[in-house]
Amino acid sequence: MPKKTVQMLNFCFSLWVWAIPYGAMTLARSANAAPLTLLEGFEAHRQSSEKLQSQRLSLQMAKEATQIAQPTLIPDLSAEAGYAENDDGVGGADRSSTAKAVLSKNILGLWKYGPASNATHLAEQQETLTQKDLTKRAFSDFTGRFLDCLFLQRELEILADQRKSLQDQIGVMRKRVRIGRNKQSDLLTFLSREKTFESLETIKHNSHRICLADLSRQTGLGKIEALAIPSIQPDQVLVKSEAEILASSPTLQIYDLQLKQNEELMRANDRTNWPDLTAFAEYYGHRDGTASDDSKWGFGLKLTWAIYSGYREAGQQSILTLQSRQVELLKTDAQKELQLKISSAQETLKGLQAKTRLLKENFDLAKENRNTFRRDFNYGLVSNLDLLNSINLLIDAENLYLSSEKELQVAYWDLYAEQQNWDTL
Repeated sequence: MPKKTVQMLNFCFSLWVWAIPYGAMTLARSANAAPLTLLEGFEAHRQSSEKLQSQRLSLQMAKEATQIAQPTLIPDLSAEAGYAENDDGVGGADRSSTAKAVLSKNILGLWKYGPASNATHLAEQQETLTQKDLTKRAFSDFTGRFLDCLFLQRELEILADQRKSLQDQIGVMRKRVRIGRNKQSDLLTFLSREKTFESLETIKHNSHRICLADLSRQTGLGKIEALAIPSIQPDQVLVKSEAEILASSPTLQIYDLQLKQNEELMRANDRTNWPDLTAFAEYYGHRDGTASDDSKWGFGLKLTWAIYSGYREAGQQSILTLQSRQVELLKTDAQKELQLKISSAQETLKGLQAKTRLLKENFDLAKENRNTFRRDFNYGLVSNLDLLNSINLLIDAENLYLSSEKELQVAYWDLYAEQQNWDTL
């Protein structure tokens, strides 16, 4: 193969090898520049949220507490050792050493302390459900903030379009003033309106910037340039029955666990004065260098019974009973609230969907109406006040439409959140 051909092939191969990482970085930059979606943003928020991470630590601590409280068959082992040296009064010293080891086990421990251990295990399950409930609430909070930023972005886009249209009209108005078709005061009216748009855009831009900075902090994704409009299908959002949603609700499941936990605590409280029966084996050794050196082995049973402890157990039992009644009332209230939300959600979504569709049509008509008034104004068929009135009508139509669309998005994602499993991190 000719030398020049080999050199050319080497050059092409080197260029190809260099282009691979560069192309990958370019693709990564393109991916980063893409508008952030709601679900991508929340997943990043889940990973970076200090509150959710703190709850995960609470779950780990609950698991450790369960291990500690679990009764086992393994006995306890304790040991003691001592050494003493005393002056014997004649220039010498008496030295002695002792050692003791005890192996013991509460035979009735599994029987007496089992309910308390069960209550601790239920507390661990409750922490798991609390994490799911907290994740669901975090999703609702994040969705609200995301939609706030998104609709500020939408308002800015529409304002930019309106301002451009107004600037075009100002250009026409300047020409009409020069040829005497309009007065200078007419131009000043349009310029004043432009300043109003400019100030409104400045306020919206500042709010949008602060909102995106907050989202960036919540997600840990760095600077966020734009947000993607969530695609929703209100007719298909309800995929679970009411019974399934109620059965999988972390809030209601937490209340159920609290009731079970109170039952176990009441059982444990009943057994507070039950006896402890401890089996033990011990070794004792004593050495002092004399004939009194000895060692002993022993074993036996030890029964301990707290016969009376005042009103403490009865009072604790009364408190637990009242707590259970309180939890039942809270569960009933939460269940009614969730049932009402589910039963009305589909109709609410249908109503908001129809309302938003009509307001979108109204917004499109208002935009067409403004364009028509612009054209008629240029032909001298309408006054400048008529044109400004059409612009005001367009702004009102825009506000109504965006407000309704935001309501629809909030209602959709609220019902979506109720149907998710929200597995722990």
